[in-house]
Amino acid sequence: MRKAALFAIGSHGDGNSSAVRLLGQIARTDADVEIAKTATYAMGEWGTGALGMDELRRIMKEAKSTEVKKAALHVLWNSRDKESIAIIREVALASTDQELRKTAAYALGNSETPEAFGALKELGATSTDPGTQEAAIYAMCNIGGAN
Repeated sequence: MRKAALFAIGSHGDGNSSAVRLLGQIARTDADVEIAKTATYAMGEWGTGALGMDELRRIMKEAKSTEVKKAALHVLWNSRDKESIAIIREVALASTDQELRKTAAYALGNSETPEAFGALKELGATSTDPGTQEAAIYAMCNIGGAN
């Protein structure tokens, strides 16, 4: 029932600042990871907008669960705008969580932008984790000739 309520807020919130803040707070603080992920995905139902981007940045910094942060990366990737790509790039290059870095690499690869290619090149060159390096190379192959 809680999940349905969250999607109802996301589906009918029309970017309402109260709705965005509520979903962001739930995503960052709810102890139930599935509820927190649902709140994150619900934020993407109407598009993110400036406030949504701020909340997604907060989720990336404050959520305790890697799974919730991965959900935020998915919402960001679906936005496919320059700010989303910048946030994903930041996660790929600065996070200490290798799972998040790999997820960010795949998201960048799917964005197929020259900015993403540069970030992936940097990620592959600077990461010491073989799995993250592999994810960066694979994602660059998805982009192909974008650079």
